[in-house]
Amino acid sequence: MTKEHEISRKHLLLLFLYGVIIFGVFCLVLFPKERIIRQALYRVSERSSYLLSAKELLVAFPGQVELKNLTITKKDSRAEAEGFPHFQIDTVRIKPKYSQLFLKKLALLFDLELYQGKCSGVTSFDLLQPHYLKELDCLGQGIQLASLKQIRELLNIHINGQLSGKAKLHLDKNDIETLSGDYSFEVAPGDIQIMSFPGFSFRQINGQGSLSHGKIRIRSMRIQGDDLQAQITGDLQLDKNIARSFLKVKVNLKISQEMKEKLGPLANFLPPQQDREGIQLTIRGNLNNLSFLPT
Repeated sequence: MTKEHEISRKHLLLLFLYGVIIFGVFCLVLFPKERIIRQALYRVSERSSYLLSAKELLVAFPGQVELKNLTITKKDSRAEAEGFPHFQIDTVRIKPKYSQLFLKKLALLFDLELYQGKCSGVTSFDLLQPHYLKELDCLGQGIQLASLKQIRELLNIHINGQLSGKAKLHLDKNDIETLSGDYSFEVAPGDIQIMSFPGFSFRQINGQGSLSHGKIRIRSMRIQGDDLQAQITGDLQLDKNIARSFLKVKVNLKISQEMKEKLGPLANFLPPQQDREGIQLTIRGNLNNLSFLPT
């Protein structure tokens, strides 16, 4: 093979690589990525009961999508009256997990920045019905509960502290009654006020449990503070109207003398406190209408 042929082959190879690069740049720059993503958000909203919208969309090679200021709201005009929270996520980064395609699943790796904290994990959908969420495996860190005004408005609870935790959930056709899985969480030092009761500070709140047929089972939950300590077990039956979800838990409560003084006349309604066992209470009712009963 002559030198001229070798040079000619090199030129052809360079031209081919140049063409591939130009085509790649064309796809990245001119391909209507943002329009397609907005159309996808519209399709998801159209096929579900929730409205998704984002103020800014960014697409990076090789398939990562970034959404800024994503909001999730319920379409139904009665959503606010029914207690459905309005969520705001500062940043959403999503990229596909291609290996799940062999299992006929559409899986997405996600990384969220929300309420001054982070949440990351993987979620999967049925490849033939991508508007139905099937599985969610996530880890959250440093979420500021004080920023979640939904808790205050829905449950009449004011709480400050950093929430961290993990959950692995399964869902069938977006039906909350099919929700199942496991969870655990921890809230770092903070303070809490429930309804009109006096507030108190805590060193830590932690808990773990499971979900089955739309019911959250609290296997163990502990509140540790100087003025109040509590151990809680029970369950919460979820309802599509969140405010009507039914809570039934047993509480073992120990309070300090200082806390009794803060309670004032309310302390007279508490059952007598045993030295070791503490006060035994049952809390039950809809989330918007709870009753506190001696056990």
